[in-house]
Amino acid sequence: KISAGYDLVASAGYAERVGMTPIETPGKSYNINHFIGAAGKIIRSSLAERYSATAVAADAGYLAQCPDLGVALGFAAANLGGKMRFVESSDPLPATIRMGASYLYKPRPLHDLIFAADGDFLFHDRLWHTAVGMEYFWNKLFGFRLGWQFNRSTLGLTVGLGLQWKQRSTFD
Repeated sequence: KISAGYDLVASAGYAERVGMTPIETPGKSYNINHFIGAAGKIIRSSLAERYSATAVAADAGYLAQCPDLGVALGFAAANLGGKMRFVESSDPLPATIRMGASYLYKPRPLHDLIFAADGDFLFHDRLWHTAVGMEYFWNKLFGFRLGWQFNRSTLGLTVGLGLQWKQRSTFD
């Protein structure tokens, strides 16, 4: 009996707020928080217990967030690194650039409504993917998500539920 194969990824990362930019407008001031993060990973893959390959990669990201306006904008680069080489052929890792934006609307104290849009670009495949969606959270406890994916093999509607316990534990 031969195993078809396995993939193993070990990753470690760190992220932190690196600064704040105040913006003054007539009668109001806003603060934009800046966050950056990075991670390194080792990827090991095995095929039919006969062939294996290892690659090293990195991820990096930036997030700008204005809590006063409920707006956030983020960028990330993932799987930047080497190739997976099995015997004589090698395949590049799926290097990807992602970008996303969100807006938090609070119509009443117990209700949160988040609107979001994101997109990614797969370098080696030269493919774009995009998605839009919204999340409704009641009492910071129960969440419902609804979205739509574009330019993917599984186009269309996405739905999700979430449960948050004391803003420490989340089940999605």
